[in-house]
Amino acid sequence: MAIRAQDVQPWLGTCRLRFVVECHEEIDSTNSEAARRAKQGAPEGTVILAERQTAGRGRLGRAWFSPPAGNLYCSVLLRPNVRPEVLPALTLAVGLATAGAIANWISQGVGIQWPNDVLVRGRKVSGILTEFVPAAAGPGAVIVGIGVNLNGRRDDFPPELAERATSVYLETGGEVDRAAFCGQLLLRLDRRYSQFLLSGFQDMLAEWQQWDVLRGKQVRVREGVRIVEGRAEGVGPQGHLLVRTERGVSEIVAGEATILNGGGT
Repeated sequence: MAIRAQDVQPWLGTCRLRFVVECHEEIDSTNSEAARRAKQGAPEGTVILAERQTAGRGRLGRAWFSPPAGNLYCSVLLRPNVRPEVLPALTLAVGLATAGAIANWISQGVGIQWPNDVLVRGRKVSGILTEFVPAAAGPGAVIVGIGVNLNGRRDDFPPELAERATSVYLETGGEVDRAAFCGQLLLRLDRRYSQFLLSGFQDMLAEWQQWDVLRGKQVRVREGVRIVEGRAEGVGPQGHLLVRTERGVSEIVAGEATILNGGGT
């Protein structure tokens, strides 16, 4: 059954943001549609949902696997009046909201891998794509895209993803009410966003450490053409990954981290 806006809305009565939920049967990308709407002047809190994406996007130009129905493909338009440099920290705040929503269904094994993946027992269950949309005049908009594998079965994943991805259904054996999940996710996002606007990411650092699957592990991080190897030491208040190497602590603004074999603690 398709998600309906009227089934999500009851969860949102206490939110600071005035969420307006739009549901689409098929769309190229919820982030792309939200960006188009942002340029047309759509208000903060516009939510784009889709049953299927034909051109879903992940970080670093990758495609996001988007089979029809069963999962959550969601983008939220925000207008935080902040510099683009703070987006890494905002992405981490959204990660906390997403992990918290998933943990409502999965009691154990949920973690966050910097900068934008939620994992369950090492397998990816959710990804986040945060994009800045500049304006001709005045502050631009921020599009927060969240994809969550909710009701997917093992056969739904292509072979190249089957061993690296999972879904809430595969972890619990039970179907997820997608409208309820979406409502709870938006409720948590609203609270994290309000906290972020009030005090930045600083007040979330301690909680992030509880979810952080990289902290204490030996990692290799690719940042453009630069590769850094060392021991992950958590993140800083700006959302940057801290990696201790033989030369000291390197601060990674954006990149892709891999846990090395043997990991370490």
